[in-house]
Amino acid sequence: MTGEEHDDFIKKGTRKFSDGSKGLSGKTSDPDEILLNQISTTLNNKSIPNSKISSDQAWESIQKSLADKKNDTNRVIKFFQKKNFNIAAAILGVFVGLYALYFFSNGIHSINPSDGTLEYTFPDGSVAFLKKGSNIKYLSIPFDGQIYLDGHAQFNISGAEDGGKSFEIKTKRSVIKALPSSSFDIRDDKYIYQLTNIGPKGITYRSIKDAPNLSKILDERSMILTFGKIFSEPTATHLHHTLWTKGTFKYELAQVDMVLSDFEKQYGITIEHSIDFTNREFSGVFHDDNVNSAMTEICDYLKLDFVLAGERVLLSEIK
Repeated sequence: MTGEEHDDFIKKGTRKFSDGSKGLSGKTSDPDEILLNQISTTLNNKSIPNSKISSDQAWESIQKSLADKKNDTNRVIKFFQKKNFNIAAAILGVFVGLYALYFFSNGIHSINPSDGTLEYTFPDGSVAFLKKGSNIKYLSIPFDGQIYLDGHAQFNISGAEDGGKSFEIKTKRSVIKALPSSSFDIRDDKYIYQLTNIGPKGITYRSIKDAPNLSKILDERSMILTFGKIFSEPTATHLHHTLWTKGTFKYELAQVDMVLSDFEKQYGITIEHSIDFTNREFSGVFHDDNVNSAMTEICDYLKLDFVLAGERVLLSEIK
């Protein structure tokens, strides 16, 4: 393929996908457009990675998927070479799932709260509350509700009448699908996996390693709770633990290290101690009003002393 033919091929792809569509409309006899349709179909059928992989590994996987194009392979590879991504940025629509996150530096939004709790609004008007230390990534052009979450967030999806989309949230351990008007709280970190449906509609969930047909429904006011990789059966629950978006942090038999980590993130401080909290649990609540009263609530339960020293809290056992 000559340089001119190569440029023409890229221009066709850019033009055809400029509206963010997933494929080309109408029948065509143009070999370039037929090939672009094949590219679109291949990438739309890519499955969600089972784990975090590098951009090179993901790119290699896509190349293998396109290898059966034989004589067309070189043209495909040239079209998707990274040096052309800024030229053909409009083809974002042909990527699905996490693969989009690996290839584009523009059009990817990465949300990282600097302190406490961040309230974030997505392009469709849906809202997520995100804890410090957590991260959300998504494609903004076009916004299709495909979200990658690392950490703890609460999602309130706009109704369809207000432009709300269906969301698909991918965490380290799960894939969650929710329709417009859904609301749910999801925490997936080193301490715990906890998914709670707080809205009027059922949501579906599955392990990141399971096939889509293994998805299960989580009804309103039900919760999944686990500390490992195997999901427990849903249980009915109160919603006290989901009130952190309103400044109330309530725990029942929670690991002390998790509670202290949440405290540090909420207040932007460092907690220092030499206490072994292994197998120690906390049941109670602290409120986001001021550091002193919140730490008092925790220490009264754990029978600890504390000293505030600037942006540090020094913990010690009561003697």
